[in-house]
Amino acid sequence: MKVLLVTNLFPDATEPQRGIYSARMAAHLAQEVEVRVVSPRPTAWPRPGAARQARPEDAALAPLFPRVPYVPWVGSRWNHRLMARALDPVLQRVRTEFAWDVVLTSWLYPDACAVARLAGRPHWPWVAVALGTDVHQYLGMPVRRKIIVESLARAGGVIACSGALAEQLVTAGVSRERLRVVYNGVDTGLFRPVDRAAARRELGWPAEVATVLFVGNLLPVKNPGLLLAACAGLSAALGGRPWRAVFVGDGPLRGGLEAEVRRRGWAGQVVFVGRQPEQAVARHLGAADALCVPSRNEGMPNVIWEALAAGLPVAACRVGGIPEIMREDYLGRLAPAGDAAGLTAALAAVLRGPTEPERIRAYAQQFTWAATARAYREVLETALRGSGVADRGGKAVNADIRR
Repeated sequence: MKVLLVTNLFPDATEPQRGIYSARMAAHLAQEVEVRVVSPRPTAWPRPGAARQARPEDAALAPLFPRVPYVPWVGSRWNHRLMARALDPVLQRVRTEFAWDVVLTSWLYPDACAVARLAGRPHWPWVAVALGTDVHQYLGMPVRRKIIVESLARAGGVIACSGALAEQLVTAGVSRERLRVVYNGVDTGLFRPVDRAAARRELGWPAEVATVLFVGNLLPVKNPGLLLAACAGLSAALGGRPWRAVFVGDGPLRGGLEAEVRRRGWAGQVVFVGRQPEQAVARHLGAADALCVPSRNEGMPNVIWEALAAGLPVAACRVGGIPEIMREDYLGRLAPAGDAAGLTAALAAVLRGPTEPERIRAYAQQFTWAATARAYREVLETALRGSGVADRGGKAVNADIRR
């Protein structure tokens, strides 16, 4: 089977961290089937310039990065049409050398909606993947919701990265019979327990201070300010034990967060290290005492899988697909969304321990990229047979695994 992956979320040499999970999924899927990649780059002002280049590790997928026009803010009625028009000649050229059997498109709008417009000329089956913001945010926009639901009605299948995302799609009007829940995998070779004391020495962290880690974009939906609010009560909750918070990531909220840290007199106690490559993220996870995920909403956050694979417990808000992962207390604790006091209590419970890193890692090891790729292949083969995915009834492929 030959599969063409169409998604704007795929890395290139200029943006090596963009869509890295899409790249990982594609690489593992390529061990099951033949895969090529077309990764459109939406831009408000297309202009001539050097073509994007693939990362060396993606060369076997021969990714292309065509520019496609995108109208910000007011373009919801047209952006999928603009992308379809720009992609049409590109896909025609690709098809002359790679006659795909089925298209996999990751990100609902405009990507999947553009593919829906092209798939009938001539007909080829396709499967869409819903990741998170493309459900949480876009279904709240009436124009985009209508376009998404109408487009997905023509798909051979719809993969959702969590059960919570699948339920949101059903509520919006997507047929449950089309849905399949497939969790992302985790690289258990990169993310694994390490010598914590050595990792702390390497990073220059104090040896015995309770250290909380945040990993993610500093955006409102990730709600990093809630972690700062929770830290205000952390010392008392820990019986006076010193604590520290490390933020890995960057974004528009960083300036305001740093100002809040200065206002509270926490300079040196709360640190911002910016975006880091995956190897450095793995090192931070190995050195920390807990990961905190204070988000307002989530699909299925990959960083939780990575923390668990590293044997690190998690304190998180009970949103999106997170409760689907955090099934047992030994994995961490959950707090109500937006509840600073509740998050303080969750963090304190995790930091007081005891921690069971090997048991935590054993749980995470059940969710591999190889299993994810096999599940994707099954959905794609079903779409290719033209029978839909009605027999699956929205049941998760790898979401029912227990410890």
